[in-house]
Amino acid sequence: MECFDISDKSYEDRIEELEKAVIKRVESEFPDRKESEVVISEIYNYASAVESVYMEIGMKCGVALAVQFLSGGKIK
Repeated sequence: MECFDISDKSYEDRIEELEKAVIKRVESEFPDRKESEVVISEIYNYASAVESVYMEIGMKCGVALAVQFLSGGKIK
């Protein structure tokens, strides 16, 4: 199992910090405003898809844990 450090920053601060860095990098790599906006939009679409997948996984795990808890810990 891989170890990691838990950040003392809020979720919003962590996301905002990385978002600013990505936008800055995209704008430097794609100086044309329209092109950089297309790339940034694609990045947001990707991040949204990842967020949705992990939310679904988390919900399924939560339901499985609730069912296990309510059944007295018995796994069928």
